[in-house]
Amino acid sequence: MLLVFGAISYVSRHLKPLFKNRENRETFQNQTASTERTLFLTTEATGITEKDAAPLPDLSQRFDKAIIVYLTVSHINIRDFFASATKWVKNAGINKVEYWLQLDTTKVDDITCSNFKMPEGLTDCTLEIGTILDDNQQQAGKKYPIAGLYFDYEGLNGPNQPGGIDIIVQSMEQVAEKQGLKLGFTKSIKTCAQKCPHPAYCKKDWDHCLGQSYTDTTAKLYQEDDGKTLKPCGEVNGAAVQRLWTTNTADNGMPLSYNVPLLCLGGNCQGDMPGYLMSHGSSCNIDERLSTDGFANMLKEIDATKFPNIGVWYGNNSSSANSCPARCK
Repeated sequence: MLLVFGAISYVSRHLKPLFKNRENRETFQNQTASTERTLFLTTEATGITEKDAAPLPDLSQRFDKAIIVYLTVSHINIRDFFASATKWVKNAGINKVEYWLQLDTTKVDDITCSNFKMPEGLTDCTLEIGTILDDNQQQAGKKYPIAGLYFDYEGLNGPNQPGGIDIIVQSMEQVAEKQGLKLGFTKSIKTCAQKCPHPAYCKKDWDHCLGQSYTDTTAKLYQEDDGKTLKPCGEVNGAAVQRLWTTNTADNGMPLSYNVPLLCLGGNCQGDMPGYLMSHGSSCNIDERLSTDGFANMLKEIDATKFPNIGVWYGNNSSSANSCPARCK
């Protein structure tokens, strides 16, 4: 039976009056470190199935809470996505769940605030994001209150362009402050050395940075410490992950909860850009999808007192790492 994740909502691009206030929201406090060890669950637009996803291991002793992130351009409605994903993490032993919304900010889609740029479009972009939030919350229902906003920094337009990094960051901050929401983003590990997506445009420190431990030149994370031998298929060198993260984030001055290593548990995480292994004499690039056991082993190797939060990403278009015959393809 297919267990499909992902989500779709019809997101109105028409501006409404100022987005609704919500009750029972926590005060916006992005400098406060959470004491709850948290698993972040994110997906690609098409969602995932049991065929191309590594199920989660027993996480009851490792995490106190899960944050499930819904992408606004996904292909299943938000309520069904949250329901299925909640069952997914509860089957892994995590019973407390929080729900977030990921804005579409890529250049190839109908991007958020595509008609607005700084500075004249800031008010309208803020209203649009508020409208997107309200529309999705209405569809999700009271059972799934949205507690955070999130976006993928990759492929985003530059400053002074429609839907650019400057207007997205400042509009999200304004909505989050008004609505009492948390803020998060994802990009490379090195980006998490910063206190927010782009310090030149942020007015606040953000709550979480999910650094992609399967993009850029991360092939060394999937090798033994000798730098030559590949880890078995579906595994990652947890000690190397911790060393790399510590090197890049030790001086960012942020709470431990801010630094979130993001790992791939399914989908198209194949090929380390820009081809580290092939440029070092290997015949193939690396397959960075983790199996269920590989993810469990990594968690044992990472010091939870230093990295209490971990993220998992489920892409699409690939078979599960649980059944891959070799590390490289």
